[in-house]
Amino acid sequence: MSVSGAALLSIQDLPPLETGGTFARHGFAVQDHVAAGFCLDMISDPSLAQVWSENQDDVTLIWEGVTATEVEFVQVKSNEMDQLWSISMLCGDGDVKAKGILEKSLQYDRCAENVRFRIVTSRSVMGELSVLTYCLDSQHRAPTTASFVKLRMEIVARLPHVTSPKGNGCEFWLERTYWMIVHALKAIHDANIIKVSKLVQAHGELLMHDQFEELYSNLLTRVFDGGLAKWDREPHKKKFVRNDIMAWFANAVIDAAHPARHGTSKALEAKLVAASLAPDVIESAISMRQRYRSSLLTPRYSDPGARQRIEGEIEARLILLKAQLDSLEISDEGSDFHNRCLAEVKAFYDSLPVKDRPPLQNVLGYMYNLADRCTHRFVRAST
Repeated sequence: MSVSGAALLSIQDLPPLETGGTFARHGFAVQDHVAAGFCLDMISDPSLAQVWSENQDDVTLIWEGVTATEVEFVQVKSNEMDQLWSISMLCGDGDVKAKGILEKSLQYDRCAENVRFRIVTSRSVMGELSVLTYCLDSQHRAPTTASFVKLRMEIVARLPHVTSPKGNGCEFWLERTYWMIVHALKAIHDANIIKVSKLVQAHGELLMHDQFEELYSNLLTRVFDGGLAKWDREPHKKKFVRNDIMAWFANAVIDAAHPARHGTSKALEAKLVAASLAPDVIESAISMRQRYRSSLLTPRYSDPGARQRIEGEIEARLILLKAQLDSLEISDEGSDFHNRCLAEVKAFYDSLPVKDRPPLQNVLGYMYNLADRCTHRFVRAST
């Protein structure tokens, strides 16, 4: 049954179709990276006004046009399958995990605004659905093309009575749906890091790759927490507004580019205080960081190539630990997480051949230098 025009509410006033709250999950999912990518797009695209994380669909985009607002509902399907997406699966008579994709998507056509849809999958589509992988304004997917006509006839024949709350059917969905293939989580991550680097460049700052990673980790955690927030208790956490994200990103870039603008090691000290470490531990950490910095100016750290390999491995291990912390895969933070990081760095140090080991204080000092540069921390990313 379709709703009447007079009964339509704005998407801003509609509760989600399912209001029971998001189930607890541990680890970043593909949809978190997809939503984070849209948040980065929003900074440079004034037409993208808001990005919602698991409020309505997996991701919901609010587009502000010249004359009207349009809502895009994004479903993210990252489950690994041993087959390509097909008409049969789309219509619900294929793999049970994919059941109801089209029909579920169409049910979001219930608000006063015009709507469109996006399906994001890691697995590609069969040729019968390939027309949907063209952008909505592409001539290759015009409703009059042979491939589109054939697809429409097949879908309507299978789901003749499926309609949205506004009375629109499968043909409406096909004309307004873009199928986006992302292949792998790493591909999304890498594409988003490139977006971060371009945005930083637009701000006129020069950062290193590890700082891009930290900026992105902070954004990803915000999106992740937004997805976990309960709609009936913290709806504001689920919505990311362009002006707010722009301000947050600008401040984050300044902090990353000028971590010591308030004095040497102040950023490190602030992070260690936030981790509730004892004053003597903080003093020792600052001292080790300073000795590490001094070692870079002396020949004692003789082989730059070896130093870069060792530091690269330490940084990679700390990034993995930090990602586990941010995505709730590990629950300790503060002094406990600091100890975990020390243990990880020490374990790597012990694994090195004795002849290749730099002074331990330099290795630990490098970790503290990362923290002072705002690319490592000992508490979960602030949201």
